[in-house]
Amino acid sequence: MMKLLSQVKTAMRISHDLLDVTFESDIQTAALELYRSGVQPYVTDEEGKIVVIDGQRQILDDELIHKAIELYVKAQNDYNGKSEQLQQAFQKLSDSLALSGDYSLER
Repeated sequence: MMKLLSQVKTAMRISHDLLDVTFESDIQTAALELYRSGVQPYVTDEEGKIVVIDGQRQILDDELIHKAIELYVKAQNDYNGKSEQLQQAFQKLSDSLALSGDYSLER
């Protein structure tokens, strides 16, 4: 999660820690939104169960998943006044990932 938080903060050009709790919440919400949309953003074990460490679902270390989460966090925080545009970009990437066999959930 620290790598992803750092990526989001760098992308938003933020160097302080004042918004870390907000960003961490937005990161978890973005992953849940991807999951709800049919994308598997979480690390799973051999049995297909989501890996949970210290009460947190572990997010995949994957560039496309991280980019989708970054877009979501930026949209939620109205980065550069482009909330709507960023939300649309998140939705398009989410839809694309859901249609991809590599990221889609097996339900």
